[in-house]
Amino acid sequence: RWNYAKIVAKCFPGWIRSAMGRRAKPIMVQDHERALWCDEPRDAMRECGIELLENYPKCSQDLNVIETAWRELRERLYETEPTEMEDREEFIKRLRLAVAWVNRNRRSYLRHLCRAQKERAEEVLDQKGGRTTN
Repeated sequence: RWNYAKIVAKCFPGWIRSAMGRRAKPIMVQDHERALWCDEPRDAMRECGIELLENYPKCSQDLNVIETAWRELRERLYETEPTEMEDREEFIKRLRLAVAWVNRNRRSYLRHLCRAQKERAEEVLDQKGGRTTN
């Protein structure tokens, strides 16, 4: 918990400015690991101006944007699946193309998900932890 508090105090202000701009009022959804919820890390977040969402289910894919990004990548790989066996090099090439496609075509959607954590948490709570429509 003390190490996490030091990381928050040292790194988060610059990260928030670069990721969200100077006027941002960041909202953070974090893992439910006990050390992260101690007074020291929470105080460090408050001092950085971060609002920590506290009332949300512990397990929900909808609160983890990387899960949505993986889903987008899996869907693109499925759409481009070959009809015949492909070797490792061909798969790696197809994977790189799929990642580039997701970065190019789904960027605004994924960015929206990153910035809409509070709304997503409310939707998850409405679903009692279940999957949301977004």
